Amino acid sequence: MKFFLQIAVIFLTVVNVNASWRSAKEYLTGVSGSAFGYSIKLNDRYAVVGAPYENSSSGAVYIFKKEDNNSWTQMQKLQNPYVRFFVGEDPPHFDVKGFGASVDIIKPAIANHPVVFANNKNIIAVGAPDTYLKNTDNGDKHVGVVCLYELNDSLQWEQTQKCMYNNEGNFGVSIALSNYISPGRTRVSYNDELHVNLLVGNPEYSQNPYIHNGEVTLYDYNSSGSWNMVDEEISPQTMDNVNFGKSVSAYQGRYVVGSPGYDTRDVDELGSVYIYLAPSNTLSLDQQLIPVQNNNNNGWGFGTSVDIYGDLLIAGMKHLDGGSNPGAAYVYVFGEVWEKLALLQPSSINDSVDSAYMSVAIDENYAVFGLPGVGYDTEEGRVFTGAVSIFNRVNDSFVWVEKESLGDSQHFFGYGIGLYENILFLGDVSNNRVILNEDKPDINPAIIMYLLN
Repeated sequence: MKFFLQIAVIFLTVVNVNASWRSAKEYLTGVSGSAFGYSIKLNDRYAVVGAPYENSSSGAVYIFKKEDNNSWTQMQKLQNPYVRFFVGEDPPHFDVKGFGASVDIIKPAIANHPVVFANNKNIIAVGAPDTYLKNTDNGDKHVGVVCLYELNDSLQWEQTQKCMYNNEGNFGVSIALSNYISPGRTRVSYNDELHVNLLVGNPEYSQNPYIHNGEVTLYDYNSSGSWNMVDEEISPQTMDNVNFGKSVSAYQGRYVVGSPGYDTRDVDELGSVYIYLAPSNTLSLDQQLIPVQNNNNNGWGFGTSVDIYGDLLIAGMKHLDGGSNPGAAYVYVFGEVWEKLALLQPSSINDSVDSAYMSVAIDENYAVFGLPGVGYDTEEGRVFTGAVSIFNRVNDSFVWVEKESLGDSQHFFGYGIGLYENILFLGDVSNNRVILNEDKPDINPAIIMYLLN
């Protein structure tokens, strides 16, 4: 993960299909050079924002709390833990880098269900996929780590155990927390056990020395408050660089894994998405999704980003139909199986697109995807602006609501997306001051709060 961007901007937006934009009401700042907003997750009370390049790329995570007046204030900043793992008499040392490249947050209780987890505390997971194991027999080894935190009775987030790691790869590039009783069940009793799981993606994992095809690892949080590895799933496709685990998402016992490097006989990097269930804490493949091919162009990258909420799933691709076309996203709905519901495309992209990355998010009312690589070429070089498209769900379709970009300056708008109900965080990992309020032209904002009429 080598990245040259120097500051980040997040836009907090409340969405309404009939709404119009208003001026920013609140500014919250990150640290210059931190890529603040690279990863974002929300729940009903807290926002978790990754800044993986803070402190010379060691990384940090910002936690914001939603106040009663709907404003957001910084609650705490989690610093890179500089983890040491004590194994045997000669503990190895880990150089933790990129802390905050991936984040997630969950509260174990499930709404309207009588089962409550033992401590019922909010849990945060943080990935640091650039971490290296130092001074091994073969030199420094790229492994990656994931660290976990809980909100204690003093309302402080504290690390609950040593960080987890894999023997090789970029473990922690993607992470997803899930709580469930049993996938698909509607009636539960007090005797049922509530599971809290963590799924970790490691797309650089090597099945053998010649094939880097990726894997995902499932952890279960037991009633004593510790995490145990319960299953691993290696990419079903035994080819090199399929990037299985590049993106993951989870919702109440369903797990989605993106493999944007998936190849077919005719198309390289078409991409694929896998859906798993976890009965008895064992990953069980339920369905594979592959985009409908209109041509044999290479480089679709379907599954570059994924998100699941209830019976809806969104999967983003770098280039619709391959080639140099702008990215897009498919939305699927679950009945007896997952079926395609809609194709979401940018309303208008007149500039060229470098879709090396795209982000998506979905809930029961809204779908959002960002193309931070939107931009244009000049004599001085490429200028990135980024763009975000917002869609509102109307019955069994999605209606385009808004497209936002940041104009002619150098921005990567839409790099990180956090969505919860009608609250939307949009990240801009760029190195430029953004002036969106003429009354405060000198503010270099990291979070801008927007309200919609």
